[in-house]
Amino acid sequence: MYTERLFTLYGAIGYVPTPWEEVAFEDGIIRLVRPRYLRPEELWNPADREPGFWRAVRSMAFRFRDGDQGAVREFYQRYGAFGFPADRSERTERWDTVATALDWFRVLTLIIEWVKQQKAGPLWDLFRSAPRRTDQEPASVTLFPGPSAGVYHVPGIYFVPWPFVRRRQVYWFHPSTDDELYIAAWRAAVDAVRGYMQKVVIVPRTQDGRAGSPAVTFSFIAKGALQAAFLQWFFQEMAPVNVTKCEAEGCPNPVLPPRERFCSETCRQREKKRRQRARARAGGEETA
Repeated sequence: MYTERLFTLYGAIGYVPTPWEEVAFEDGIIRLVRPRYLRPEELWNPADREPGFWRAVRSMAFRFRDGDQGAVREFYQRYGAFGFPADRSERTERWDTVATALDWFRVLTLIIEWVKQQKAGPLWDLFRSAPRRTDQEPASVTLFPGPSAGVYHVPGIYFVPWPFVRRRQVYWFHPSTDDELYIAAWRAAVDAVRGYMQKVVIVPRTQDGRAGSPAVTFSFIAKGALQAAFLQWFFQEMAPVNVTKCEAEGCPNPVLPPRERFCSETCRQREKKRRQRARARAGGEETA
């Protein structure tokens, strides 16, 4: 089986907000009336300086849902746009587009949060209440709609059953236990992250911006507050999770903490019995 060699890289989030000094709301449009120009010494990166920046951005999903123009105006006045321009001038954003994108981010981060905390209850609620796509067999589960919602900057979040072979029979993976649910949720989130990462520009640069710097870093350039929050969340909450492959023979599933060797109790018991049978056969061959 082919496996890729992994390398250690240095990365940073490139983001400098451009605050909107004056904001107007017009028929579902959020409009920049007057920007606030920052002096060089005022430039800052909340993805570096505010560890909880991604949570602040996630909470804005509720402000948009509630129609809280005051809270939305305060956010734009501090951080500027979310990164979903409604026209080429990038001086407007659609309220419903930003609201949908923020809700996508909220669902995505909660999935990983519940997996890490082993909270099966809300995950089951999410999976059982989500619609099934009837045009596929076996049906995939739409945890969050994608471009059909009118937001082409963010991918959907889907659990698509995948095939696996056991004893020469092909089965389709559907979660039926808590452990299997964590795996399904993790895979769905990884697919969504991969899709969103394709929109992020990555630029190699030196650490201090000068020639002769001792190391090259890769700057992940954020186009707006949502991309910056997404990147901060990814590097803080998802990238450090130590995910390995299940040691059970023929199992393609990831092993999520707190488990260490097997993805589930089912795989652990199955592998234990397989090894017992292998030892029994080996013993029988020796005595023969």
